[in-house]
Amino acid sequence: MEILLQALPIVLYVLGAILLVVLIILGIHLIGSVTRMNRILDDVEEKVNSLDSLFHIINTVSTAVSTFTDNVAGTISKMVTRFFKKKMIEEEEEEENE
Repeated sequence: MEILLQALPIVLYVLGAILLVVLIILGIHLIGSVTRMNRILDDVEEKVNSLDSLFHIINTVSTAVSTFTDNVAGTISKMVTRFFKKKMIEEEEEEENE
């Protein structure tokens, strides 16, 4: 029993030292991984920022095309409406003349 009381703290100290060394090594690897990830994220952010001007141009062009097509559709709609109004007015005049 006395041997266990003397040996158990020594075993615990050895296991604690091993655990401490392992945690230090894992911490160093984690710092390296975070540094690499930070570089990758900076690179991705730089590439995304370089595409912002392209997206702005695409947005401007799509807005212009949308405005143009809305104007064309409105003009065609007005022409069709005028055509049918004239036709209806002519039919009413013909009915009144009869």
